Amino acid sequence: MTNREIHELTAREIDALVAEKVMEWEDHGKIGMAPKGILPSEEYYARYFAPQFEIPNYSTDISAAWEITKKFRLPWSIGECSDGDYECYISNNITEYAETAAKAICKAALKAVGVDIDSSK
Repeated sequence: MTNREIHELTAREIDALVAEKVMEWEDHGKIGMAPKGILPSEEYYARYFAPQFEIPNYSTDISAAWEITKKFRLPWSIGECSDGDYECYISNNITEYAETAAKAICKAALKAVGVDIDSSK
């Protein structure tokens, strides 16, 4: 997936990609996505879990994006660049840029788990 393709994804599509690839959520078809290891019945899921398992807004909510950083046992840094973009650096030499800090964290995390991201802006 190239940087251009990531840029063309909606925020919710990025959130779903992060949930699956980084946070290890599983897709259960029409039931939706849930954290790994949870496979509730459709009725049980709808009644008790659906609100609890809504995919967080990782790419637009910085508090949700910080949850991503806890998934890795590596130091992270995030900063604003002179052009207004944000840079996210993970200590295993992964650097990604985006127009928001949350999106930069998402891109760096996706790259860290092996999603092919073209680093050009």
